[in-house]
Amino acid sequence: MSSQEAFTLATEVLDGISIVVGVCVIVAVILLRIYRPSLGGTTTVKLSGWIALADIMVSTIQIIYANGNRLLIHSSTLSLGFLLTSLQTSSLFFVYLTVCVALHLHLTLLLPDLKYIALAIEPWLVPVSFLWAFITTIPFHFLFTATWNPAIGGFTKSPQWAAIYYMWGSQYVWLVLSELYCFVVIGMVLRRLWGIKRQQKEKLSSLQQQGTGSSDAAISDRRITFVMLRIVWYPVIPIITQTWLIVMNHVPAPYNLPYVNINNVMSAIQGILNGLVFCINPAIYSAYKEWRHPPQPQESFNTTNTLTTNPIRSHDTRSERSTWIKLQDQGNGSVIAEVDDIAKDHPKWQYAYYQDPIHEDDNPRSKTGSSYHYI
Repeated sequence: MSSQEAFTLATEVLDGISIVVGVCVIVAVILLRIYRPSLGGTTTVKLSGWIALADIMVSTIQIIYANGNRLLIHSSTLSLGFLLTSLQTSSLFFVYLTVCVALHLHLTLLLPDLKYIALAIEPWLVPVSFLWAFITTIPFHFLFTATWNPAIGGFTKSPQWAAIYYMWGSQYVWLVLSELYCFVVIGMVLRRLWGIKRQQKEKLSSLQQQGTGSSDAAISDRRITFVMLRIVWYPVIPIITQTWLIVMNHVPAPYNLPYVNINNVMSAIQGILNGLVFCINPAIYSAYKEWRHPPQPQESFNTTNTLTTNPIRSHDTRSERSTWIKLQDQGNGSVIAEVDDIAKDHPKWQYAYYQDPIHEDDNPRSKTGSSYHYI
């Protein structure tokens, strides 16, 4: 086995791992949507599922592409055009979905006054991303003919003189625009984080002089930082994985071979990287903490001042986010009152209120008045 064959086999293995990771992400999103809809229904989690689907499509086509000399050499022009269109559409679909994540981050945390726009366009993010990826690639396949060239192990477009214009019109220009926007959002996030860090130092210095503890605003700033440092990795992925496609096609052969290999590796690990970013999503972090540290049954007083243990009753809708411990009659177990109604009047009562960190700002008894802003 030659070194190039070994490299091709390694990229196929990475593509296979990306497919497995993508399937795991989709399963995780479905389970969250079923069992924890308040977390699974967040925009970034839903978009992560679609990004995983796009990664699966890209990796599957790339495995076919890597075995093109065996699978595609006798294929018709129509089937080759369909395969090339599918590869470009799925790649752009992934990029556009990542732009949607960056846009949502932009409108919800960087420009919170425009959050209503993010809520209004959320249902349209996925269909518009797919349609635009399809629209930007399909027209060019009616103007050019794709054939398989076994000498280079790849596609050639006819007429060849227009191939570079074909690639720019159908893919490169949209990649560049998308990556530029991702760069802008990343820069805005870094600028915001720098401003928060500077404000925290000033607030900490002021609080130390006053001899008081951390303020509510400082806690809120730390939580916003927590979210942004995790979500900002989404727009980083297309920059480090898709840029090499443009570079390798603008360096003449055979000098472009190193860039071709880098592009193949980056495309193969795209699904793996997106899976890692999904794992550090704040909503996934919250679900993991709940799984590791589930809410424990709480002790409560009944009408005879006897301690009884009542299980926590969890609600997972936005209208019923809290869990309340009940005061029960010892004889028939009927509910006398909710804990929240009588806790303030019962000096021995342990106030027990359990809810997601994302909804902590809805708790009137919250000490901070702010929360992790899961988006």
